[in-house]
Amino acid sequence: MGQKKVNIKKEILGAVISSLVCIALFAAVAGFFLWANTIDDIPKIIIILYVAVPVIIIATIIFALVQRIKKLKQGEMDDASQY
Repeated sequence: MGQKKVNIKKEILGAVISSLVCIALFAAVAGFFLWANTIDDIPKIIIILYVAVPVIIIATIIFALVQRIKKLKQGEMDDASQY
């Protein structure tokens, strides 16, 4: 039982770290486009689209992370092996 608890914590930590890296990258992309708008005036619709896409992806990553943590707490360590 103790080993399983440690493995779950490692799995959760791995999911959180990888999610944070992806979120940081997409936030940097959105920030870059916002910064580029200060340098050169870009049409508002383009800025909205270029910033909205990374924000939507970040929200999806957070949603997937929450789902993964729930599955890990239910005991599904290797859910891909079911397929």
